[in-house]
Amino acid sequence: MIVHLIRTAGVSDELYFGCHEFLNQFVGPYSFVLSDKPREITIKDEIKIVEPGDPKYDIKEVRSFSQSVSMPAKNIQERKSWRDLFRINNKYRKSKDVKESNLYDSRHSEMPEELIDDYDSTIFESTPAVEELSNFYFSENRKPYIVILLTEHANHENWFVGYDPNLKGNYFIHVDGWEHFTSGDPRYPVCYHIASTLLKHAMFDNPQEMGNYMHYQSKGCMMDFCQNKSEVMLKLRTADVCPDCQRLIRAKQIPHMQLRYTFDVMEDIRRQLLFKDRYDLLRQATPMLVKGRAQKIVLPEMGMLQINLSPTERAIYLLFLNHPEGIRLAEMGDYKAELRGILNKVSPSDSRETIESQLEKLCEYNSNSLSERMSRIKRKFDDKLGTAMAEHYYIKGPNGGLKKIDLDRDLLKFQDN
Repeated sequence: MIVHLIRTAGVSDELYFGCHEFLNQFVGPYSFVLSDKPREITIKDEIKIVEPGDPKYDIKEVRSFSQSVSMPAKNIQERKSWRDLFRINNKYRKSKDVKESNLYDSRHSEMPEELIDDYDSTIFESTPAVEELSNFYFSENRKPYIVILLTEHANHENWFVGYDPNLKGNYFIHVDGWEHFTSGDPRYPVCYHIASTLLKHAMFDNPQEMGNYMHYQSKGCMMDFCQNKSEVMLKLRTADVCPDCQRLIRAKQIPHMQLRYTFDVMEDIRRQLLFKDRYDLLRQATPMLVKGRAQKIVLPEMGMLQINLSPTERAIYLLFLNHPEGIRLAEMGDYKAELRGILNKVSPSDSRETIESQLEKLCEYNSNSLSERMSRIKRKFDDKLGTAMAEHYYIKGPNGGLKKIDLDRDLLKFQDN
C-alpha cells in the first residue's frame, strides 16, 4: 500500500522528514512517499467555530477516530474547516493521477471540477456523488493509495486526526499542541497516529462503522476516544489493543504484515517514552550511530533520532568523538589537518577556499567561532534529549582545560550507508 505524506507550509522539515525516517525503520506493507513541496491551503469557507446545537453544525464533519484538544482562544481565527483541509488532499490526488484514470461512469470524461475544488456541501451527504468520488479513486484500474496531510492548522472541531467522510483514504493529522501532553519528541505522537490510522483504514469502511467500536471510557487501547486529553498519553504508553478489539481484528482478517507493522511502531514509541521517563533512575546513555557518507549523528534506540547538526558543527563533533581523551581549545591548531579531512568528507560540495576559511576561524587561538559552534551543538542536544540526558553527548569541560565528550566509546558505532 502506498501512503503519501503531504504537509502544509508550517510543518517543519525536521518533523516531516523525521516522521518519514522513523516510519521507514519498520518492515511492513507500506511504502511512504513524500511530497516535493508543502501544500498551500485555499480558504473558501468562512473561518468561524460552529458549536453543537447550531443549525449549521454537521456531525458528519466531526466524526473521527481521534480526539480533540483545547486550543488557546487567540488561535480560534486560525482554525480551518475540514473541507478546506481535505481539499488539499484531493488537489494532491488530482495532480498525481487524474489524467490516467477511467471514470466511474465509463465515459472516460474529465472528473467534475467541483468534486475537487468546490467540495460542495452535498458531498457530505450519502448521495451518489460520494460513491462516484470513491469509485474514481479506488477503481479496479488503479492501485488505491492513502493520502495523509500533516498540518499545523487547527481545525473547526479541534481534532488531532480527521477522517474524510466522503473518501476512504483521506486523512489529516494536526501536528501542533503535543507539547501540552508530552515533553518528548513530537514525532512519537504523530507517528503513533499515522500507524494507528493505517490499521483503522484496513479495519473500517467508513467513520460511522468505526464510531461503533470507539471506547468512550479509556482502556489504554488504540480505539480509545480520549475526549479527556490527559488520557491520550495512556494509549501511547500502553501501545495496546484490548481483548474486544483483538477479536474484532481477527474477525476482520487483517493481514499479519499490517498488524506487525502497527504493533512494532507503537511498541517502539512506548519504549522511547518509558526510556525517557526512567532516565532519572537509570542515568544511562543510549548508543550513538554515525551514519552514512554525511556522518549524521543518530540515536538508534530512540527511534533513529537524528541530531541535526550543520556540516561544520558535525565536523567539530566528530573531531571530539575521535579523541576521548579530550582537546584543549587553545591547541586546536594541532588538529587542523584532521579537521580539514572531516570537513572535506561531511561537506563535499564546499570549495577548498570555503573550507580553508572555516578552518582558520575554528583553529585560531581562543576562537570565538569554535566556542559559538560548540554552544549550538550543546543546545541542539539539550533540545532533543533534555538537559540531563544530553550531558552524555555534548562537548564539555573546564575553561582552559580539556574539552571532551563523556560518551562511552563502546556505545559508538559507524555505518557506511
